[in-house]
Amino acid sequence: MKIATCLLLLTIYSFNHKLNNNIIIGDHVVLNQEPDVSLVNLIANPDKYNGKKIRVIGYLHLEFEGNGLYLHKDDYDHAISKNSIWVSIGPKHPEVSNLKQYSDHYVIMEGTYNSEMTGHMGMNSGSIENITRLDIWEPANWKPIKKK
Repeated sequence: MKIATCLLLLTIYSFNHKLNNNIIIGDHVVLNQEPDVSLVNLIANPDKYNGKKIRVIGYLHLEFEGNGLYLHKDDYDHAISKNSIWVSIGPKHPEVSNLKQYSDHYVIMEGTYNSEMTGHMGMNSGSIENITRLDIWEPANWKPIKKK
C-alpha cells in the first residue's frame, strides 16, 4: 500500500511539474513540445543537441549567404558570427518571400539542430534545420504559469 501511495504521489508531482513548464499566451496554454535551449548552450555543447528538436530565442538576420540566429543584436551588428547559428532556409523554401518580415527581429524558432552544418564558409556555430515554428518574440505577451 505504501509503494502504491508513493507511486501515485510521484505521478501527480510529475504531472504538475510538467504543467508548470507550460506558457500562457492571453487565455491560451501552449504546451512545451520541444525543449527550450539557449543559444549559449547550443554553441558550448553542440554534440549534446545534434540531431535533436529544439526551441530557441535569438536575434534573426536573413540575407543571401548570411542567414543567422544571433545571441544578441550587437553580435550581428559587430559581425560576431560564431555567436550565431546558421538558419537553413533555401531560396526554394515555399515561404521564403514571407520570411523577410522576421529578419532583424528577436524571434522564437523551433527546428532540428545540426552541429556539423556551420553555415556559409563555416562562419556559424551549427545550424537549425527543418524549421517548424518561427514567430517574432514579444516577451510582454509571454508569461510563465505561476506556481501555487
